[in-house]
Amino acid sequence: IVRALHESTAPDGTRMLWIGSSGGVARLILNGSQSSWETLSDQTIPALPNNVIYQIREDNRGRLYLTTNKGVV
Repeated sequence: IVRALHESTAPDGTRMLWIGSSGGVARLILNGSQSSWETLSDQTIPALPNNVIYQIREDNRGRLYLTTNKGVV
């Protein structure tokens, strides 16, 4: 179940789509031929405190915050 979607742009211009779900978070790099997936969960390094992602928020400095069942990452 997809619970949250967020598009962000890194300082180098890389566009990313973040997808929060019941199984963690996935990041898709959207820049043309460089498209690739990366996932984070409670089993990856770095590990999330919980796999259930409710929201993905970005502050004015470009930092992302994920809200989970066990707090904010």
